[in-house]
Amino acid sequence: MDIIWSKKAGETFQKNIEYLEENWTEIEVRKFITRVFTYIETLSEEPLISRKTYKTKIRILVLSFHTYPLYTGLNQKVKY
Repeated sequence: MDIIWSKKAGETFQKNIEYLEENWTEIEVRKFITRVFTYIETLSEEPLISRKTYKTKIRILVLSFHTYPLYTGLNQKVKY
């Protein structure tokens, strides 16, 4: 399954990286990036792995205490 990042998702991801680079160690930045891309890889293989939200087409998975991507499946493509 293909993963399609929305413009907002890409911008938010970049802002998160910038924040981590300014306030945390390089190791933490790498861990965050690895966790995100591991999640995306898993999501592409198992798009229903996370729980549904009250909006029926939106799904959510918690990456960390502050990071929880929302996504929707659209005909074999996942919009993130």
